[in-house]
Amino acid sequence: MRGIIVSKGSVTYLTQEKEKLDYLRKKTPFDRFSDKEYGRRWDKIRRFMDAHQLDCLLIAGGNTAWQKGWSNIRYATDFIGSMEACCFLVFPKDGDPAICGAVPNYAHRLYRSIIDDLRGGPSGALTVHRIEELGLQSGRIGIVEHTSKMPRDIWETLKTKLPSASFEFVEEAWWKEVRFPLSEEEEVWMKKAGKIGDLCLEALRDKLKPGMKEDDIFATAVATSIANGGENENMMLIGSHSMLDPDADDTSARPRDRILKTGDIVLTEIGPEYNGYEAQCGWPITFGEPTKEYQDMLEVAFEVYHKIVGQLRAGNTTEDIVKVGDIIDEAGYKSGGPPLLHSLPSGLIGNGPMVPQRGQFQSWEAIGRPFKSRELIAGRLACVEVSLVRKDELAGVFLADSFIVREGPPTRLYEYPTELTVI
Repeated sequence: MRGIIVSKGSVTYLTQEKEKLDYLRKKTPFDRFSDKEYGRRWDKIRRFMDAHQLDCLLIAGGNTAWQKGWSNIRYATDFIGSMEACCFLVFPKDGDPAICGAVPNYAHRLYRSIIDDLRGGPSGALTVHRIEELGLQSGRIGIVEHTSKMPRDIWETLKTKLPSASFEFVEEAWWKEVRFPLSEEEEVWMKKAGKIGDLCLEALRDKLKPGMKEDDIFATAVATSIANGGENENMMLIGSHSMLDPDADDTSARPRDRILKTGDIVLTEIGPEYNGYEAQCGWPITFGEPTKEYQDMLEVAFEVYHKIVGQLRAGNTTEDIVKVGDIIDEAGYKSGGPPLLHSLPSGLIGNGPMVPQRGQFQSWEAIGRPFKSRELIAGRLACVEVSLVRKDELAGVFLADSFIVREGPPTRLYEYPTELTVI
């Protein structure tokens, strides 16, 4: 399925025949949202453009951060690319959407899309050409970025080739006004992601034992996720450490050449995704009862976790959560780096408040994420993370859990027990 060549004036690109796409869609049993759900989304996107006086949106996507960079394009079209660093869904207020810059050689990704206009080639040039086709060379164009800033070469192409257009970056408003609150269908998929996470944690609890390798922890979690409908690029961060002679306080994206032993603690941070909808979690496992030092750390961590969950109500503020995090300092520990709270999918620009511990304010400001208190909103996603480490950063514990914020108590996406697992 290599695509057919289309030439329009000075522009040439690869695309796919509608008949072939339709044939493959019928033969492929992907779980999909309903036509009604996509109609709701498209109406919401166009109302968003009306509210911001925009003629068109450029919704960026790319294969970054465990595929989370595709989140917004998937939201509108169910398209997910392969190796693209950045391509765009050109979504006009009037007219048909088109994906510009996709790699057109991967049928299993292309035919997931609910739209047929899939143009393979240089992202910048094809995006400009589609805007010209729509007659919007002088229009107001909104840009929704993904996990990283727009590539400089594409930005220069847009400005140079469309000198009369005006551009506005609308990422934060997009998440607030379009992506949230979740619909009923989206909540179902979020709960499916949580169920996959439950199964991953249960598999670790039931299968891990001293004598296995750290590789086996990753293999068990990844295989369980994929076998139960998870995507093949889920976030899996795992680390094992000796509680008797600790030398690290965190998880890792890669397994170490290490044998699990009695007296070890396993820290997990996993983010199973069901068709792009992620529910993160992280619960510790120990081989044998925890040492006195680790028991003390866990008691503080669970206290902070439960108090943050108690603050997850619409109308409360992120400053309320920062105050709970002060318990970590008061107990003589410090945060290991992750935020106390973030939205989902994680790592995406503007998708919700990131709440650092108070001691992290200065370092977060240095990387361009200064803290400002925000009100929690019903229908938004929240991942609670408690990373508590010893002052020398050679020992620590980590907890994580995912929720949907409500007017009253939040909806938890997991059923796994909120406690230490002892093997």
